[in-house]
Amino acid sequence: MMDVEFEHKVERAEPLSVEVERGMRGSYGWKIKVYGASFASMVLDIKDADQKLRELFLVKGEEVKGESKEHTD
Repeated sequence: MMDVEFEHKVERAEPLSVEVERGMRGSYGWKIKVYGASFASMVLDIKDADQKLRELFLVKGEEVKGESKEHTD
């Protein structure tokens, strides 16, 4: 009997992707996807991307579509 080992490695061209959606009433929401080896690094990338998107798309005090009002940082 022959032993066979498989190694599957997924390479992504871009480690970060963002989908921005504008609702019918003009509100915005987004999905952020991050791929990487370090969880801590990925969390920082998500935090940075979210902050930049909020600066670009939200009026001060406005919430992201679908975000809970009870969410705290």
